[in-house]
Amino acid sequence: MRAMAVVDYGKPLELMDLPEPELRPGFALLEVISCGVCFSDVKTSRGRMPFSEDLRLPHIPGHEIYGRVIASDPEGAVAEGTRAVVYHYWPCGACSACRRGDETLCRNMVGWAGFTHPGGFTERMAVPVGRLVPIPASIDPIHAAPMSCALGTAYRSVVTRGGVGAGMTAAIVGLGGVGIHAAQMGRAAGARTAGFDVHEPTLAAARDLELQVWRADDDAAIDAVIGGTNDEGVDVVVDTVGHDDTLDLARRLVRPGGRVVVVGYTPTSALSVPTPRLVLDEVDYVGSRYAHRDDLAKAVALVARGLVSTVVGMIRPLEGVKAVRYRERRLMAYRQDALGRDTTAKVVAERLRDEIQHGTLAPGTRLRQNDVAERFGVSTTPVREAFAQLQAEGLVRIDPHRGAVVFHPSVDDVLEFYEIREALESVAVAHAIPNLRKDVARDLGALIERMRRTEDARKWLKLNDQFHLRLYEGAARPRLSGLIDSLRDASAPYIHMFVASRPPSERANEQHQEILDACVRGDAAGAKRAIREHLRSAARDLAAFLAAQESSTP
Repeated sequence: MRAMAVVDYGKPLELMDLPEPELRPGFALLEVISCGVCFSDVKTSRGRMPFSEDLRLPHIPGHEIYGRVIASDPEGAVAEGTRAVVYHYWPCGACSACRRGDETLCRNMVGWAGFTHPGGFTERMAVPVGRLVPIPASIDPIHAAPMSCALGTAYRSVVTRGGVGAGMTAAIVGLGGVGIHAAQMGRAAGARTAGFDVHEPTLAAARDLELQVWRADDDAAIDAVIGGTNDEGVDVVVDTVGHDDTLDLARRLVRPGGRVVVVGYTPTSALSVPTPRLVLDEVDYVGSRYAHRDDLAKAVALVARGLVSTVVGMIRPLEGVKAVRYRERRLMAYRQDALGRDTTAKVVAERLRDEIQHGTLAPGTRLRQNDVAERFGVSTTPVREAFAQLQAEGLVRIDPHRGAVVFHPSVDDVLEFYEIREALESVAVAHAIPNLRKDVARDLGALIERMRRTEDARKWLKLNDQFHLRLYEGAARPRLSGLIDSLRDASAPYIHMFVASRPPSERANEQHQEILDACVRGDAAGAKRAIREHLRSAARDLAAFLAAQESSTP
């Protein structure tokens, strides 16, 4: 079987042919479908881990492992076809740490997949049956793998070790692979959560998730966060980096009686705390190492419920991780043959759709099959299927001479889109009114208030979508909702172009309030009128914007 291995700490990973893994009693044979890359893999591959001097090379890295069970011993111990992530700590179960339930502190680790033992940059591996955590079918393979490390580590540091809960304040220092999930965990737990980083693409990724984030080197922003706690400081700070400067920031942010959880580390960093701060302010400093299996299972449940999203920044085939890198958010390695053509096409379509809707791929951009295939490390077949899917959604048009082109609407296209939306959305709001609960109305009002406060066009658009789609959920008409969703997706690119050219409209916010007020009153006719006027107003503005663009084009 194929595997990517570390052969020398100063060289890229090499593709190797290795013997098939042995299926032993108590183990399952796992076909690896996807495997994430986090910074620990980079450090392992470059010889920068505490165990690096003793690690025998060649070594197969990769600890964020997702796969499909193809056999187990005894037969049937795990159902064939079960999809699961690998809990990569394999404790002995007999030492004092294991007996008291601290499996992450096992003194006689049987295996540490991807670190001291072979990991997931391979096609198949044998895993103890008790180290498999099942993943619901609703979670796709690309976003499943990071759950086994980044997600579980984030959950344990924030909830289990940090004790973050509803009504509390929290700060996450470092928004990389663990941090961007930790910030979501804090929010899902009900805490007012602030994130800090110095890398602009990382901050942008966090803002896309509606997280409240600031630059870690901005003293005014730090003071503002502390000021928002009546100058006391936050309840819990989670440091996912572990450098001297981030530990200093954590000490600055935490309140007296608060807690600092350190989950990031480097071999050369040392924690230094003034003893008056530690003793007189009773600040707790705790470490957090990976996750227990129940932490991981709870974190998976949050993703399945839609409360947390795993973040993937890049995808590559197995051979594409020769030079292990870690940039922006995350790098995700995967095997195209294991994913299957349908899933590969879905992943490519998902990434292109996101770039079109957010304006990264502007209307009129030509999409060349070979370029897209090379970028994603796949063959041209799933790329063609992705193009066909995007064409069906109205985001791409297939030109006989130019191939796939990002849809560039005419004024007539816009007016037609909005005419159809007006008809469908007015029906949806009428059906939604009888089912409008008080808590949903409160959430809709909060979304309007957030739209009023933001000056960020992309954020406003995301909130706008959330308002409309949350309102229409109450219609309980799945086919109608599907049609509305597809029309909104298809019109997203030029709405982004329009809103990016000017500040968010206060008139649109007022119209949202008029829609909500009519719904709360139970006034179906009034709500339908308000929806129609809202969409007609948007159509007029967009048509004028596109007409001006067309007239200025040579």
